Amino acid sequence: MKVIVLICALLLCIAFVSAEVEVESDRAIAYTYPGQPEFKISTRVVGTWVDGSRGNLPFTQYDVTVSNLSTRNLKNFFLITDYTFRVRDGTAYWNVVRLQNGDLTLPSYQNSINAGANYTFGYILQGTPATPARLSVRYLVYQ
Repeated sequence: MKVIVLICALLLCIAFVSAEVEVESDRAIAYTYPGQPEFKISTRVVGTWVDGSRGNLPFTQYDVTVSNLSTRNLKNFFLITDYTFRVRDGTAYWNVVRLQNGDLTLPSYQNSINAGANYTFGYILQGTPATPARLSVRYLVYQ
């Protein structure tokens, strides 16, 4: 059992390290994953501001578009977050659910992402547009 867990962890690390980054514009970044060529994550800056009521801290709002490039419906995704996903007030994200382990997944009202379709969720981080949260694929569930 330990060997299987070790192999799975190793494969996950390889997939994360080998993710390809495509810069779509000066304000949008897209990630595709060699192990998941039918899945794409694009992050776009919506806006930035300084909040005077929070000690003049800078904040940035991001939209994340998940693209299902396959011919099958995507029932769910599980995206890994890390310390860079430091959302304002701990709850400044929408159209996505954050699990106890920190993973992001589809909310219950979103049954699937149809083949060839996109799904967008958003979040607000403290900081400037140069520091979007790092998201990577843990696993995908197709119908």
